[in-house]
Amino acid sequence: MTIRLSHIRTRLTLWYVAIFGLLFAAYICSACFLQYWQLKQQLYHAEVQDMETVQGLLYFADGQLSLHEEYFNRPESRSLLDRMLEVLDSNGHVLFRNRKLDGNTLGGRLLPDEGVNGFFPRSLRLADGTPVLVISHVHVLQQTPVLIRLAYSTDPLRLQSLQLLGLLALVLPIALIAAGFAGYRFVMRVLDPLEQMATLTERITARRLNERIRVQNAEDELGHMALVLNALLERLQESFKKLQRFTSDVSHELRTPLAAIRSVGEVGLQEEHDAEKYRDIIGSMLEEVANLTAMIDTLLTIAHADSGAIQLQQTTFALIDSCKRESRSLVSWRRIRNRLFR
Repeated sequence: MTIRLSHIRTRLTLWYVAIFGLLFAAYICSACFLQYWQLKQQLYHAEVQDMETVQGLLYFADGQLSLHEEYFNRPESRSLLDRMLEVLDSNGHVLFRNRKLDGNTLGGRLLPDEGVNGFFPRSLRLADGTPVLVISHVHVLQQTPVLIRLAYSTDPLRLQSLQLLGLLALVLPIALIAAGFAGYRFVMRVLDPLEQMATLTERITARRLNERIRVQNAEDELGHMALVLNALLERLQESFKKLQRFTSDVSHELRTPLAAIRSVGEVGLQEEHDAEKYRDIIGSMLEEVANLTAMIDTLLTIAHADSGAIQLQQTTFALIDSCKRESRSLVSWRRIRNRLFR
């Protein structure tokens, strides 16, 4: 099995692998994006639930806003919590920030109607470059409206999406190799009838024009091509038959005038004659040459008519006139023969 870029099966296989690779790459990107979007939606719903928890844990003590954290069974569990929390009053002053923020702010100044109508989500980066998903919600705490901003880092989401991307990228070369092998085998099977037609056509010569290409399915493109080639072979065979008939007719028709010219010449050379006799002999030969020229012109006209180069115009004529012309030609030939051999 020879693989060459000039072969159509190789080019079709490369096109198939390229298109498959593009589609598979698009699928990988779409799958990673969809996973990231789903994880972000899950994170949003988790933050909404956590927001409900935080609202119940906030309280004012001695004018300071605090957060109940006694629900942890062990103190070290607090360090495992990834929640970032910031609480502002209606003027935008910070009332509370947890240690997870480490001096960063969740969005800076208040936005118009931020958190008023439900939970307001947005993505941003902290001052240290950490990407987070923030939700804001206005909550009335002990008759005091406060804006609660709660956020979680989206780095784990990005990490999971990149892991999926890397895993699918490792599968991509294997999939391309398998697709190339399967595509090449498929193209070989599809083009096999065309290869058979080419092999059979190479064997057809002038002596084997009666052979025909086997048509497996006349409804598809390859079957249509086989029918076209068979029709071409039919026309070639008919043309060869016409050529053979024309050659045979020419050989037969030219034999008589050539034999007459030769006979006149040979008889004239057998004996010495006077000038009048030689003039008569040459005149007879010229007459046969004229008949030969007219016959050749007629044969050429017939050949052009058979090839379709000229349009034949049918006409009606008297058969007796044609017979008379042939009789006159025969009488002329007999007169010449009698004159030469008297």
